[in-house]
Amino acid sequence: MPFGTLPFELLSKVLEHHDHNLEDCTTAKTRLKQTLTMGQIDRRMRHVALHHKPLWSTIYLEWSKETVELYLLRSKHANDSTIYVYLDTRGRGTSHMKANLERWADFLRTQMKNIVFLNLHIQNSHGVKAIADAVNTPAPALHTAIINLGERIRSINQLFDSHAPNLVSATMRSGLSFNLTSFTALQTLVSNVGPENIAQLLESMPQMPSLEDITLIGLPDLVDLPPIPTDPFVLESCRRLNMKRIHAHCVLYLLHSLSLPNLSALSVREEVVVMNNALTLMAINHLDPRYSLSVAFSTPTATPEALHLEIHPTRLLVSFRGFEFASDWYDLDAVLDDEMVDAIHRAVAAPATFIGLQPGRLVITDRISGQHSAHPLSLKVQHLRTMLRVVFVTYSSILELDLIDKMGRTVEVLLSQNQDYLPCLSKIRVIEKSQGAEGEILDGAMNALSRLGRNRGVVTSYRRLSA
Repeated sequence: MPFGTLPFELLSKVLEHHDHNLEDCTTAKTRLKQTLTMGQIDRRMRHVALHHKPLWSTIYLEWSKETVELYLLRSKHANDSTIYVYLDTRGRGTSHMKANLERWADFLRTQMKNIVFLNLHIQNSHGVKAIADAVNTPAPALHTAIINLGERIRSINQLFDSHAPNLVSATMRSGLSFNLTSFTALQTLVSNVGPENIAQLLESMPQMPSLEDITLIGLPDLVDLPPIPTDPFVLESCRRLNMKRIHAHCVLYLLHSLSLPNLSALSVREEVVVMNNALTLMAINHLDPRYSLSVAFSTPTATPEALHLEIHPTRLLVSFRGFEFASDWYDLDAVLDDEMVDAIHRAVAAPATFIGLQPGRLVITDRISGQHSAHPLSLKVQHLRTMLRVVFVTYSSILELDLIDKMGRTVEVLLSQNQDYLPCLSKIRVIEKSQGAEGEILDGAMNALSRLGRNRGVVTSYRRLSA
């Protein structure tokens, strides 16, 4: 059937499918091109497109004034005037910026009542007062807000006149302190955390009773901290807490300042620090017992409990059910001394120390053996060997051992030398990537593990992935 003769119902289906493709448009230019194209195919498709609200309800304010007005007009459909609005001032230059800011501010003031999704990325500080006043307009329909402000933006500190009763998701990429306590429907919060806002942010969270998912992203100047509150702030509804790019002592400060009785997932990506007493601080080594995630472990699993260790030259990732801790020491001003190595050893053993975890399955990813990093804090193969000894002694319950990348021979040597390591071990799986001459080395490692399997009655399997 020729496209031009398709029933209107099928043309509408085509547009509905096209709506999903539009979600991949990440710039104002591509969105404009994709939407206008659908109205230029033929008359019948144009007729359907003009009445297809999702095609027009997403508006980028960077478009020309005429284009914005056209989309706004076409987005009005019956009793539904809701719109999705983006504004990114980066790359706009300074030409006509004052006029643009006034135009954008006027749009936000007059249309805020209809905006359900707002994504603002404001970098230019000159003349931004107009935008600041506009975003302090009540937003009764707003569902999602993403506010990303440049470091020099200081005038935007009040949002939506504290009236956004339907706001359930907010992303605040700024170190400024915002009063969020009136947004009581908020379920998801992503926020930068820095010296200016850390105290108010913590104090405001308990006043958002629906808050389930929290992501905190550290700013570089978050070093000096206020006193830990006498009583931690209780967040009954919080299920997931995610921290990124935060110094280890700040991670511990935040964890000690909060009480999350129903937490089921904790993810931390920290930067290791050395404190004044020369202690190498990794948050996983100092967790409060209240973060045992009893909620996460309340549901039995059909498969053995798994512990994942991913070992890089300057980074360690420890994860198990509900937990993910990544510690990075690349930028640490220190030396790889016994104190630091001991801290890393305690980190790989922390799940057993912290909650008594004795997993049935251990997955180890080795990113050390195949690298030759000149970084002064890089772990070497000898450090990997001592770390594995700590792991094998700590987790004697292991039934299944998965080895990813180049550590087969190292494990074979350790397990052959000490029959007491992993006494319950019944299965070893090796997954390695190889190229060229490395294949012979990997074959040798697998042969070694096969010998180990025969000697200890362990089933071994090997899979090589092409690079």
